[in-house]
Amino acid sequence: MKKKLWNKDFVLLLQGNAVSTIGDLMYSVAIGYWVYEQTGSSGLMGIMSAISMFVTMFLSPFSGSIVDKCNRKWVLVGMDVMQGVVMLVIGLLAYLDKLNVPGVLIAAFLAALGSVFYSPAASTLMIDIIPHDDMTRGQSIFSGSNALISMVGTAFSGVMVAFFGVPLIVVINGLSNLYSAASELFIHVPR
Repeated sequence: MKKKLWNKDFVLLLQGNAVSTIGDLMYSVAIGYWVYEQTGSSGLMGIMSAISMFVTMFLSPFSGSIVDKCNRKWVLVGMDVMQGVVMLVIGLLAYLDKLNVPGVLIAAFLAALGSVFYSPAASTLMIDIIPHDDMTRGQSIFSGSNALISMVGTAFSGVMVAFFGVPLIVVINGLSNLYSAASELFIHVPR
């Protein structure tokens, strides 16, 4: 029997990634707002972005080969759980008004580390769960949903931060990563 593009595994990967991406986007807007509100320094916002770019630049050449040697499903789940726990801790510190800039910079490093390993794991996992004759369409849907979320999500994130505040948005991001990890647990990767 021919495997369909919209199989359970593809849908779980797509929706887990979408939920996680929405949370990450809301977090990036919220934490940038928090840093500027607390310090008045746009330079620190630049440092946060630079941390993410440097982690990506230095680890991307190696992360794909490392992921290839691991179980990609568990890489996805592990990176989402790690990011979820980090965001919940940051959200709790923000609620308690004990969040500081070094904590935010450490969280930026850990979030970038998670993304550097999550992306190649998700990309190569699609090869196993999408039928080969639907590969182009499946990858287009995956990247198109990410582009749509990024386009619409930035404006929506600003509104969410204005209404709910930074701590709740950070907690929502943590929960979105944990939700993504839970949904990815049910992905079946063929041998």
